[in-house]
Amino acid sequence: MDNHLIRKRGISWGLIALILAIPLFVKSPYYLHVLIMVGMNVILAASLGLIVQTGQISFAHPAFMAVGAYGCTLLVTQAGFSYWFALLLASISAGIIAFLIGYPILRIKGAYFFLVTFAFLEFIRLIVTFFRHPFGGSRGIIRIPSPTISLPGLPRIEFVVGGIHYYYLILFLVAITLWVLYRMERSRYGRIFKSIAQNDLLAESLGINLMKFRLLAFVVGCFFAGAAGAFYAPYFTFINPACFSLTVSIFIIIYILVGGMGRATGAVVGAVVLTIVPEALRATGYYEMMIFSVLLIVVVLFLPGGLITLPSRVFSRSARERQQ
Repeated sequence: MDNHLIRKRGISWGLIALILAIPLFVKSPYYLHVLIMVGMNVILAASLGLIVQTGQISFAHPAFMAVGAYGCTLLVTQAGFSYWFALLLASISAGIIAFLIGYPILRIKGAYFFLVTFAFLEFIRLIVTFFRHPFGGSRGIIRIPSPTISLPGLPRIEFVVGGIHYYYLILFLVAITLWVLYRMERSRYGRIFKSIAQNDLLAESLGINLMKFRLLAFVVGCFFAGAAGAFYAPYFTFINPACFSLTVSIFIIIYILVGGMGRATGAVVGAVVLTIVPEALRATGYYEMMIFSVLLIVVVLFLPGGLITLPSRVFSRSARERQQ
């Protein structure tokens, strides 16, 4: 048992070292950009996955991403805040709004919850579309300044799109997100979330406050969606309402379904695979979406538990073959 634990920790630290060292070997801005997009999608999928663990699937995640993106941008460009402070404030703002709307809407379940969260997403998009000041209307906001780091006695660090500094910034945000979600999943909160998802009436009969724990998951998940939005804005240097559409929400949900529902690991695996695979298929031209769709169908049909169940299925099959 001890040897297994040591070996597992060794693999984990080796993987972390490899991820940190990637920019030393990958010099292409394009490949770094793909890895940065992987990191941002991991944050979105894992944070929504926390909400899914309580039995609710929300279409409003891009709305909170928009709150983070527009909030951070306006704090930097209009109020003169430092990007780093604005990132934190914008993420907190997304969490506060999630708390305010979560209390009434989390009492709803099923298709009605889908409709309410979709309505909230469109409400946020209509607000930033209708008000040209300060949100820029349908054209959005352009020339969003990139963050900088200025420390006494050290050279000024400028962030460049597809550069190493953005890579380490998204890596830092991913690490914080996964650490918080991992701690929650391994604590009593994670067990309560799973019990609510499996049978909320039974959980309530045992004295579990459904609203309290659903609201906690909703606020934490939306906080990290806001952080992803606050990263998105300066990285792409522009934002508009189309950046936070229903399509974004659908892709996040697909990441979770394909990776495996019920665990943060599944959301991470789904986001990584489904961000890299489309980029690898771009060389196929018109056949890209066709191949991608076939791959999704194959995974859903033959791996209903998601990609995270693939290793156990392979090992169990090989074990049966050895026994025969």
